[in-house]
Amino acid sequence: MFTLFSVSIVPVLKTFDENVQYFESFCLRLLFTTIPWVALGQFLSRSKKSDIVKLCIFAVAQGLIFHASGVIDIWRVAIQISPSMMLGVHGINTQYIIVILSFVAVPIRLLATYFVLFSFSTMPGLFYVLLTTRDGFVQTTVLNDTGLAMLAGSLGSYLLSKIYFKLRKLDLERETEASKFLGKDLHSAIFEDRKDLLDEKLAKGFVLFLDIRDSSKLTREFGDKWTAFLKEWMSTAPEVIQQFHGKLLKTGGDSLLVTFGVFEEDVDLSDIPGLEREVASAEERRWKQLTQNAVNCSDRLAVKFQRLAAKHFPDQVLRIGIGIDRGKVWKGVRGNDFKKELDIWGDSVNCASRLESYTKALVPQFSDGASILVMSPYAVDYLESFSGYVKVETHSEIKDFNGIRWVLAKEFKASSANENRPGGLAA
Repeated sequence: MFTLFSVSIVPVLKTFDENVQYFESFCLRLLFTTIPWVALGQFLSRSKKSDIVKLCIFAVAQGLIFHASGVIDIWRVAIQISPSMMLGVHGINTQYIIVILSFVAVPIRLLATYFVLFSFSTMPGLFYVLLTTRDGFVQTTVLNDTGLAMLAGSLGSYLLSKIYFKLRKLDLERETEASKFLGKDLHSAIFEDRKDLLDEKLAKGFVLFLDIRDSSKLTREFGDKWTAFLKEWMSTAPEVIQQFHGKLLKTGGDSLLVTFGVFEEDVDLSDIPGLEREVASAEERRWKQLTQNAVNCSDRLAVKFQRLAAKHFPDQVLRIGIGIDRGKVWKGVRGNDFKKELDIWGDSVNCASRLESYTKALVPQFSDGASILVMSPYAVDYLESFSGYVKVETHSEIKDFNGIRWVLAKEFKASSANENRPGGLAA
């Protein structure tokens, strides 16, 4: 606006004062109006100050630029040669006032403050010129139209701020609803422009597989009743997983794939000299905490499952199998342009799945109707208590992982009254 004004105002000025020079007037306006506007925009867009502080800076700075525009020939001509000069710029002044008040769309709670700051920073020079000219017609015209412009601009700001508020509210509702399906990482990647979260990376953590035994048989036998049970279970399990800082990556029918630590942001300080001991200590604390989270989450999931089973099927013994492994996995987005999903892959994922399947082979070694947890040798390095666990020789029976010679297993027994509790803890 100010750049165009720098070109269009010169012919108007020359009708009152032939001494006004095109090049000089244009260059001065470019230097003291256009460039300051660009600088102001760059500063406010990059500044880390609060929105309220930036709003105050904008209100004052735009007033100074407005005054600079008037000082360059306009007010001099109006005072010294002809007050009618003010009518020549009056149209653009009223447009400026409406635009600056309206388009900023100040929140309603700050509108009065912004209006006062705008008035005190923008109007003094204009009012001084009007009082100095002593032309009643010019004064009345400019003051009336300026007052109407300020009223229209304030109303426009109020209406636009309400529209922006509603749009932002809709955006937040959409983001909140989407986060239920996308999860924290995909939500951040999409709505917070964290595309780095979707890059393929090698990560370290725990992988947990959980599956309900005889699910196909129970589906055929109980139909809608089984569906209702699964619905409540799939609502309860994520709450438990979140309590122990796990991430429910995906479900498949009645199975759950859960990770611990895989999607945490890892800060690598290993290349900083002198911090080797602190880094090693921090890594050990991390693994201990992740181990406790994975184990405690498994225990709680088993208890919750058994309680739900007792509620829905008091005369039926239901069981789950859980497999846990620890190690490195790849994480990232896989798929094509039509369908993509956040996923993990690698030996630890496969191993956890095989360990969960291996719990079926251990059924004869434990109590009737017990749910079984199996942990690989790599997953128990930081286990602080082995109470309730049994060391089981595998005899190389774990599919695709013949190198695993033993595992730690734990049962969760169901009593005759089906008031279930972790069997290891009870023992």
